[in-house]
Amino acid sequence: MLDRNLVFHEDWANIGHEDVELGYRWTRAGYAVVYEPAAWGEHYHPHDLDSACRLQASIGRGLRDLEVLVPEPDLLERYGVCSPRASLRGRVRMTVRNTLFNRVTVPPLQRSLSGLRRRHALAEWMYWKVLLFHTEQGYRTAPRRRPRPVVTVAETTPGAPGVAG
Repeated sequence: MLDRNLVFHEDWANIGHEDVELGYRWTRAGYAVVYEPAAWGEHYHPHDLDSACRLQASIGRGLRDLEVLVPEPDLLERYGVCSPRASLRGRVRMTVRNTLFNRVTVPPLQRSLSGLRRRHALAEWMYWKVLLFHTEQGYRTAPRRRPRPVVTVAETTPGAPGVAG
């Protein structure tokens, strides 16, 4: 990895998506990503709804860098951010979501959800829509940046995996 410069990109203005960006360059270099369904891990960061919303806004702001470093047409759609590059189905779904969950409706809904003693299916559904609202708001309010990609060094061994830039 070091010889090929397959290292984490470190120039992030907001919360990084360094694992996604490295995985993108890894596969572009011709290496496989192995999925092991029996593998599991724990990543414990307890959040209440308000702190989760702040985190999602930061993730949205970080998408400004990620979209430059990972030029995939469906990237923003995968994160729930409406863009002209999204599929027609995605644009319709996200437009409806953004109409229902907006800067007027989300604050009182967020307060209501924060005060729930027991969750139910509708509350869980609304919870995720509130988080997606904050992701999109973070993206929309972040200035555009031009981070410089980490260049992957070409493989010199004959028959080795491909080269990425």
